[in-house]
Amino acid sequence: QYSHELRIASPQGETFDYIAGLYYLDRKFSQDFINDGLGFNPVLAFSSTGYFNEDSTSYAAFGQLTWNISDSWRTSIGVRYSEESKDASRWFLNRVFQSEASLAQANPVLYTLLGTLLNRRDYEYAGDIDESNVDPAFNVQWDFHDDAMAYLSWVQASKAGGFNTN
Repeated sequence: QYSHELRIASPQGETFDYIAGLYYLDRKFSQDFINDGLGFNPVLAFSSTGYFNEDSTSYAAFGQLTWNISDSWRTSIGVRYSEESKDASRWFLNRVFQSEASLAQANPVLYTLLGTLLNRRDYEYAGDIDESNVDPAFNVQWDFHDDAMAYLSWVQASKAGGFNTN
C-alpha cells in the first residue's frame, strides 16, 4: 500500500488556527490459502486451496478551524469528506484425500454430510463497494488549571465496509 497526505496549517497561537489537507490511499491485498486438515483420517481428510484479492482506493479532504477565545477557552469545528472504493474476488476449492470421487460414489450421504458439517463447499465470489461520507466534528476546551483541561467533543466518524477473506 502507499498513501500521501498534503496539509497546510496556520501558525499556532493566533486568534484563529486552521489546518486543511488532502489524503490519498492505494492498497492492494492478496492472500493465498492452502490447508491440509484432518490428515490423520483418510476418510475425513480434506484439503483446501484458495485465494483472496482486494484493491482499495481512498480519497479525503479535511479541514479544521479553531477559535482561541481567550488564554483558557477555545473551540473548534471541522469536517472530513471521504470516498472509498474496494473491489474483491475470492475462490475456494476443497478436495477430499484418498479420492473424493470414491467417497462420493461409495457413500454420497456421508460425503454430503461431511461437506455440510465442515463447511466444505467450493465457491467463488466477486464484488465491489463504493462509499462516500461527510464526518463533522465540534470541540470546546477549557484550561482550568496549568496542568488540567476539560473538554466537550462531538465527532462523527465512518469506516468503509469490507470483505471477509474467510
